[in-house]
Amino acid sequence: MDHLPLPSDSIPPAIEIPFISKSLYDGEPFDDYPLRQGIAIDRSIGSINMSTFFERPFKEQTSFVQTWLYFGLLQQFFGPLFFLDNFCCLNSNGVMVITTKQLQNLLEKWDFHRKNKSAIEIPNREKLGRIFRTACSAFELFNQKNESTLREPFPAILLSIDILLTTLLLFTDLDYTRESMDANPFHHLVPSTSILYNHMIQNGWCCHQLQHLFPRLSCCTLYFLASLRRHQRSPSEHQGCLTEATCLAHNIKEEEFHTRHIAPNCDCSFVPAPVDDMTKILERGEIPLLSWAKGNSGQFELSYVEATPGKRYIAISHLWADGLGNTHANQLPHCQMEKLVSRAQSIPIEAAIVMKEPLSRTPRYRAGRGSGDGHFTSLLDALGSTLSILYHESFELLLNKGKMETPLYLWIDAYCVPVIPSKRHGVMGNGTAICDNLAEAITTAENLKSKAISLMTPTYAGAEAVLILDQEIQSTPSSVSVEEILARILVSGWKGRYWTQQEASLAMARSYQLKDSLYNWDLFPEAESMRRLDSNRRRQNTTATTLDLIFNELLDHCDDLSRPGFLFKATFGKDCRIKGNKYREHYKHEDGNERDRQFVWVWNSLQDKTSTKRRDIHCILANMLDFSAKEILTFPDRHRMKAIIGSYHRLPVHLLFSSATRSWYNEGSRQLVGPDDRDRWLPQLPGGIPLPIIMEDKLAKVTGQGLTIEIKNNWPGEGLKAYKLHNIEVPTAKRFALLDTVTRRKLWVELQCDDLENPPNVRPVEICLLLDYTPRPNTPWARGYIGLGARFAVLNRDQNTLQVIFDRPLAFGRWECVCADPDFATAPVVEGALDECNPTIWIECDIDSWYKPCNRRPGDGGRIESKLMDGAWTLVFLAEFVVIVTMLVGYLTWVLCFYITLLAVFAFMTALFVRSAQMVLWRHSFRDDYDTSQHWWIRLGKALPPPPSYLHLWVLVWVMKGVSWVLYHFDDCYPVNKQD
Repeated sequence: MDHLPLPSDSIPPAIEIPFISKSLYDGEPFDDYPLRQGIAIDRSIGSINMSTFFERPFKEQTSFVQTWLYFGLLQQFFGPLFFLDNFCCLNSNGVMVITTKQLQNLLEKWDFHRKNKSAIEIPNREKLGRIFRTACSAFELFNQKNESTLREPFPAILLSIDILLTTLLLFTDLDYTRESMDANPFHHLVPSTSILYNHMIQNGWCCHQLQHLFPRLSCCTLYFLASLRRHQRSPSEHQGCLTEATCLAHNIKEEEFHTRHIAPNCDCSFVPAPVDDMTKILERGEIPLLSWAKGNSGQFELSYVEATPGKRYIAISHLWADGLGNTHANQLPHCQMEKLVSRAQSIPIEAAIVMKEPLSRTPRYRAGRGSGDGHFTSLLDALGSTLSILYHESFELLLNKGKMETPLYLWIDAYCVPVIPSKRHGVMGNGTAICDNLAEAITTAENLKSKAISLMTPTYAGAEAVLILDQEIQSTPSSVSVEEILARILVSGWKGRYWTQQEASLAMARSYQLKDSLYNWDLFPEAESMRRLDSNRRRQNTTATTLDLIFNELLDHCDDLSRPGFLFKATFGKDCRIKGNKYREHYKHEDGNERDRQFVWVWNSLQDKTSTKRRDIHCILANMLDFSAKEILTFPDRHRMKAIIGSYHRLPVHLLFSSATRSWYNEGSRQLVGPDDRDRWLPQLPGGIPLPIIMEDKLAKVTGQGLTIEIKNNWPGEGLKAYKLHNIEVPTAKRFALLDTVTRRKLWVELQCDDLENPPNVRPVEICLLLDYTPRPNTPWARGYIGLGARFAVLNRDQNTLQVIFDRPLAFGRWECVCADPDFATAPVVEGALDECNPTIWIECDIDSWYKPCNRRPGDGGRIESKLMDGAWTLVFLAEFVVIVTMLVGYLTWVLCFYITLLAVFAFMTALFVRSAQMVLWRHSFRDDYDTSQHWWIRLGKALPPPPSYLHLWVLVWVMKGVSWVLYHFDDCYPVNKQD
């Protein structure tokens, strides 16, 4: 593992791979090596009989595995270039160990001989593919948990084989993809990665964070993360997480919370703010911004202004556990304010311009992950980029009345979200004492705080940039590699919180505060990114190849919220043209409703996050899915998630397969309460394995009586399959073996979600398993994992329709990969057969009785506004094109040229007006008086301040009202369109 890149100031795991092979590899064909060594082959499964293999002496087991899957693989890959001495050396104790320091040089020689077709025989692509398939399949069999594989040095040997397989597969580029690990919930439970897992736990990592990262990352990236020296508040801050269901390290107790100063011995005064001005702005349904000035004494003088289009401000995203907050009053220490202001002012304007506008059609020069494209695709893209810059500058002038430079304001929750007074402290947010009407003051503050929370979406989406403050990220110097910066972001406490996830996903531009500078995410070093993805250059050496893998995996998992302003797409219906984003690349090839894709993206981005208050989760989910958070919080505890999920017409089937908790949190008793039998399918939190991209054959239709899943004909061995169990009794064991009575194939099945341990209280007529067979690339999967599914209790079978009650989600895989695992030693065998009629599954549930939200912000921004914008832009490009072409050929008179240019200017100004109107309408959609049944121009008139402000939009409103009045009075058949 010496060839793997490491972070600066690393603490790599103390792993030495001993050389224990008793004999050299014989050089014969790779597939038949077990037979030549007298290892029994199970003909029914076509692989080694693992039960008899693990009965051999331990030294024979380890020697055989290392000789075949490590040295045999190297010998078959390199051929005559392989020499054992290149991979063995003596350690400081004189013990022979394995080293990979010469691996890079050998790969360069191998690549040279392959390209130049020299006399040295190099295996062709077909032979390599066969070798790697055999090696990966065999590795899965050996990498199962039992008494032998957990005994040293077996885990280290398996880890070395896993890393070697990954390195060679990457170098040969044999359709290697880590997408398989995105859906493997058992990667941290197998011996090859358990050695890294234990090392990271001992170095202060959170067990819940590791359980989230391990299924999604390769062994090379995990080794890189395991070598990080963590910069946490306390080395023991995650010790309490081992016995809890979620991470508690970043939760706070309001009664014990203390605002921190910059230095431990600092005792500077707190900076007050006129909270009454903030409350007045919130009462009007607007966003308060903090303005500052320094007096002659050097003290800050704070005031509030109302956020309007054109006002530039920086929003702060931070962890309260880091001490930048106040539970008693809207105040911060002078030292903290000084640092906040200086950091906000240090953000360059370019960091916010790159993705500043949700309506921008500027092509993003971002390197593609996996596709390799990052350049402008055509001359038209470059022309569109130039015109878009002019368009942005013109809009800035329009909003700011001809002034490009505007004051910079600040938004931070410590000052801009009201503090609820308590009996213990008896103070309002401005620090004044309360003696009378405390209950009334608390009610008022709660209502204002609810309004402020409902405005979080426009607050962070409308910010010039979001400044991200996290203790671990701020301990990272800018001199480290890009991979280490990405790793710090990925493992930071900030990345694991619900509130900060929402704030970052809404941001148009993000700036991470490092130790000595800012890291502007949207000014990402494109040359570095392109270098990583250049397929020719990355084959030059193995370090660059494994570094590519680490870089791309870290970037993808930091990038789950990296489509800046993604939620604007649900408002304006136009996506910023980011090339290479993995969600965009998947979605653009799929049909389906935009709301479905928005739900999948939001659900996945909130998985395995934590929050101090359970009710915050529904609030954040509502904000990100365009519901009114204030309305959702008025529903009873158990109905909030129902109200959100029940508003959809169809849902991903994998939502049923999620292992997330089904128990809801009763705020009154502060206890978890189990679900009703007919609501067992509904997760109460985002969690488990990420939902896959939207596919039409894996969607459940939502009706008033429940969910309907149509099982369509799929490719053999892929897609959704329904199995009918021969025994109608519900198996009580958590793990069992499923034996197909037709094919005699055996699968292991493990039930998920322990809070559904008790089966539904019904009498089924049969038991049905719904399994999703996911196509697998040629890479080793932990436990031979195949996919997810669910178990149902069938109440009635009517022809091809099964009326069922959801029981539990499950995972399944190849039985031969767990047959020696003690967890499956006593697993009962359950017989079943594939239901060939492809039945329709009807999950009974009374969705009609669920609470339904009354208002939801429009999903496409209103068809009228979008069409006006499209028409205006089309007219602009058409007019400009006609002018340029006709002037070049010389057939156009200057008079006609003048009229066409005037037409283009008129269209350009129309586009500016429409864009301004869209922004005002979008901000209005967060107010309590928003009504989707009204025409857009009526809502625009309600949203605008009195003239002469926005005079151009007032003219547009009255013109549209006049046209509407004429049509209404002179055409009785005029249909009133009540949709946008």
